[in-house]
Amino acid sequence: EDSSQNPPTLQNLQGRIKNFIENKGYGFIECKYLQEKGIVQDVFLMKSELGRFQPGNTVSFSLTFNGKGEPQARNLKCGSIDEVEKLDGQIKSFNELRGFGFIECAHLKSRGLLTDVFLHKADLGEFHQGDLVSFSL
Repeated sequence: EDSSQNPPTLQNLQGRIKNFIENKGYGFIECKYLQEKGIVQDVFLMKSELGRFQPGNTVSFSLTFNGKGEPQARNLKCGSIDEVEKLDGQIKSFNELRGFGFIECAHLKSRGLLTDVFLHKADLGEFHQGDLVSFSL
């Protein structure tokens, strides 16, 4: 078999889950980077790779190619959130002695980020644990 027909796996690509057809068990990821590189078709996404994600989520993924040379997504992770300018959350905890705490943000959790956002004392200002805050990353 000629290995030049199937490019190696590419990692840390980003895209948006365009759709997912539950009863068929697959969907597609739209990836602008690949489109710019000439791969105009959307990336195939199997149900076994979907995990906790849903259509509309931005994800990071590894790209492989099936036997027909078609792009397939593997190893989905929470994607870039840099397009989000302003987020809302609640200061979940803050340790005065250690000088840091955490903000809980429902929007980021819905996008697959399972951890809370680190909050350094320099960014705390006049806020306290339990306060609702707007922030950016």
